[in-house]
Amino acid sequence: MEAEDPLVDLADIHLPGPVSFWPLAPGWWVLAAVLVIVLILAGIWYVRRWQRLRRLGVVLQELQSVYQTFTGQADPSPTQNTAGLQFLHGCNEILKRVALIHFPHDEVASLNGTQWLRFLDRTGGGQEFTVGDAKVLGDGSYRREFSGNARLIHDAAARWIRLRYQTVSVSGSSQPDYHSGEQTA
Repeated sequence: MEAEDPLVDLADIHLPGPVSFWPLAPGWWVLAAVLVIVLILAGIWYVRRWQRLRRLGVVLQELQSVYQTFTGQADPSPTQNTAGLQFLHGCNEILKRVALIHFPHDEVASLNGTQWLRFLDRTGGGQEFTVGDAKVLGDGSYRREFSGNARLIHDAAARWIRLRYQTVSVSGSSQPDYHSGEQTA
C-alpha cells in the first residue's frame, strides 16, 4: 500500500491583508487630544506673554516720554523746576497705575509718602525708593523745588515696572484690560 500524502489536498496559506491606517487605535486618539490641548495652552501662553510685553512697552514708553519732557528743558530757570516737579508727578502717576493693576486696590490706592516708598521697595526687592535717589517720589507732589537725579529716578521706576510685568501671577488669572479708558499702564 502506498502512503498517501495527507497535505496534498490542503490549500496554500492565506496571508492576512495589510494593516490599515484607519481607524486609529485608541492610543493615537489620546495622543492627538493631548497634542491639541498642549498647542492650545501654548497659544494662550504666547498671546498672554505678547500682551504683557506690549503693555510693558507702552508703560516704559510713557515713562520715557515723561523723562524726555524733563530733559528737554535746558533752561535752569523756574521752568526747569516746574518740569522737574512734573517729572516726579508723572513718575508717581505711572507707578501708581501699574501698582493698581498688579496688586489689590485696597492695598495700593491709599498709599502715599513713606508708605508708598516702602511698598515700592517691598515689592521691588530693594531699597531704591526709601534710601536711594528715588526717595524724592515720596513727597514729589508737595515739593517746592525739584532736587534729585532724574536719570536714577527714571531707572528705578523702570526697573520696578519691568519686575511687575515679568512676574507671572500664581493664581493664573488673566490680567485686566487696562487699555480701556485713559489708563495706559
